[in-house]
Amino acid sequence: MYTINQNYIFQNHISTCLSTIEDFRIEKKCSHKLSDILFIGLMTYLSNGEDYADMVLFAETHEDFLREHISLPNGIPSHDTFNRVFSSLNPKLLGKCLHDYGKDIVGLLSDKQICFDGKKLKGVSPTSRGNKGFFIVNAWVAENRICIGQMKVEEKSNEITAIPSLIEELDITDA
Repeated sequence: MYTINQNYIFQNHISTCLSTIEDFRIEKKCSHKLSDILFIGLMTYLSNGEDYADMVLFAETHEDFLREHISLPNGIPSHDTFNRVFSSLNPKLLGKCLHDYGKDIVGLLSDKQICFDGKKLKGVSPTSRGNKGFFIVNAWVAENRICIGQMKVEEKSNEITAIPSLIEELDITDA
């Protein structure tokens, strides 16, 4: 796993954004706050973690960092807790929350130069399963070392056609 560049993640505190997601669990059966679980999951993902065991490992190795930003009143959740929460969570709610938070970050980057770069993902062979490859376009703020958006390139197209859609999605009017 890699370390986190916390300066950008916390300029507009992400745990506040995550706490707006309504808890769908039965209150009396929950030992951990939903926002804490989501925060640990997001930080693990941003650190290249891949599964629920990685979430526990991340929390154990970064507990001091986590306690600066979330409460963890009952300690670190187990991998089973992460599994139950993320299996039951409506991904659209989390997606909307992160999209709104992303707009705030883009606003902070409005005076920066944004670079666009198209890439074919590693491990996607043109001969496997008859595909032509999986291409994405990234919007990158090099000065801050942060990717602010990405979009899949449609088949029988190229990166140039995806860039206007990505710009529109990001709403980078002053950038």
